[in-house]
Amino acid sequence: MKKNTILFVFLNLITTIAISQNSIDIGGRVGGSYYIGDYNVATPFSHPNIAGGVFLRYNFNDYYAVRFGVNGGNFSGDYSATNGYLPAAGGRFNTLIFDGNVALEINFLPFDALAYKRKKYAPFVSAGFGVSYIGGALSPSVPLSIGVKYRPARRWTVGFEWTISKTFTDKLDGYTNWTDQKNSIIHNNDWYSVAGLFITFRLLNNSVVCPVYK
Repeated sequence: MKKNTILFVFLNLITTIAISQNSIDIGGRVGGSYYIGDYNVATPFSHPNIAGGVFLRYNFNDYYAVRFGVNGGNFSGDYSATNGYLPAAGGRFNTLIFDGNVALEINFLPFDALAYKRKKYAPFVSAGFGVSYIGGALSPSVPLSIGVKYRPARRWTVGFEWTISKTFTDKLDGYTNWTDQKNSIIHNNDWYSVAGLFITFRLLNNSVVCPVYK
């Protein structure tokens, strides 16, 4: 009981401080999804589907932020012998994936959703750790992203992001290549990717920031 009370107070304190500092963005994303694995070794957007998600981002400064996200999407593929023979390979698969992750986001240029004229765009990268629900089981995942963001109006940000997530399960396509065990950490653990657009809004507070400092 005491642990739950301490955790509740701590989370509320962090949230209150973050909002008072005009540091939190909320947003959503949608885009095309595809998978990389035994049935598709390297072709982007093979058998594309739709995926999307929501996220919350806490901005430490103009360059660094931490992001918490929840995503979901459909991923599919189809075995073809023209791409290489796989022993006992099946046909088409279709897998629904949900994941939750936390990632560090780094801007290559200063960016501020509250600025009036400057700091309007920035390319960025992110890397993190998450948990994915794939094929009825949970698996660790490592999301890696690259993208660019732009501020069309104060507090609003739009952008493009391409994320590829490394999993540690072979349940995505349901096939394990037993002839390739020496490289199993690479080939027998599938990847999934989403590339698309996002939009965020910087949460409001009751303080007024002088334009001179922006």
